[in-house]
Amino acid sequence: MLPDQIKGFESYPANVQKLLVFALALTTRNLDYRYGSADPANGGMDCSGFVYFVLKQSGVADVPRDSSQQYVWLRRVRSSRC
Repeated sequence: MLPDQIKGFESYPANVQKLLVFALALTTRNLDYRYGSADPANGGMDCSGFVYFVLKQSGVADVPRDSSQQYVWLRRVRSSRC
C-alpha cells in the first residue's frame, strides 16, 4: 500500500504522515514474524514489536513493548487527551 492510497492521508498532521510512511516502508522489507523481536535488523518482528519500533522511531515516548501494556498505555493516553 502507498500513502496516497490511504483516504485523507494529505489531511493528516505531518508527524502522522511521517509515521505512516515509515510503517508502510517496513512492510516492503520482506521481514519474517520473529516472536519477541522489536528490531527489523533481526530479520523480523512480532506484532507488538512492530508497533513499538514504529512509534519509538517516530519519537513517541514511553511506549510499552508488549501488546497488553500497549493497550493499557493507549487507553491512558487517549483518556488524558479527552
